[in-house]
Amino acid sequence: MGVTTVEYKVTDPANNMTACTFTVTVQDKEAPKVTCPTNVLVGMDNEVCYATRTNAQLRPTATDNCSTDALMIPANTTHSISGALIKATTTGLVPSNTQFPAGISYITYTVHDGAAPTTNSATCQFVIEVYDNQAPTLPNCPNGQTITVNTDGTMSPSNPIVAAGLNYPAFNITPTTSPSNGCGIQISYPTPTALDNCAASSMTNTGGMGSGLHYYGVGTHTETWKATDANGNTVACSFTILVKDNEYH
Repeated sequence: MGVTTVEYKVTDPANNMTACTFTVTVQDKEAPKVTCPTNVLVGMDNEVCYATRTNAQLRPTATDNCSTDALMIPANTTHSISGALIKATTTGLVPSNTQFPAGISYITYTVHDGAAPTTNSATCQFVIEVYDNQAPTLPNCPNGQTITVNTDGTMSPSNPIVAAGLNYPAFNITPTTSPSNGCGIQISYPTPTALDNCAASSMTNTGGMGSGLHYYGVGTHTETWKATDANGNTVACSFTILVKDNEYH
């Protein structure tokens, strides 16, 4: 490519000579070809409210009729992101570990071949759709446990505290002997705490008395709770309160 000067000389038998010159200009008018990664549906990274992708997963491929190697250098490549994640046009490739939030993000790449006097360019776009695939957790709910409460207020285990000292309240079942008629006992416990990678979860008591102070008669009582996060993921927890009459009548 570029400008080439061509000269012709003509000489007659008497050695008289004449010459002429002209230029040939070769320009690259062919755009490169760029291919983006395929669209992807991906769950969020563990315990966070976003997904990340590696450099290789975000990198397009490009070819050119003249210089393929020059296409992927930062000066000749730009990207922009719209949708769930918004990022203005920036030189270079999308950085590895870019945090993509829930929803659809559109990534657009433009590559330039650097041709002179006018560069040729090509564009491609692909989609990263991120969804919340993680259910909440109930770290302070005694799932699957049986707590025995006697009508005299004693318990087994005697101090069934769950998740004390962490970043959520301790869960403890508290018997209250007054009032009591020997056929049951007042018991209270707090609403279990739900943790989620994205947002606060709603708690629903789907079986049993629920949190707060309630009267439990002698027998077996199952308490069941369900946590639902903003994206509809759920987790359930059940535990049993066994009330025994150990008072002499």
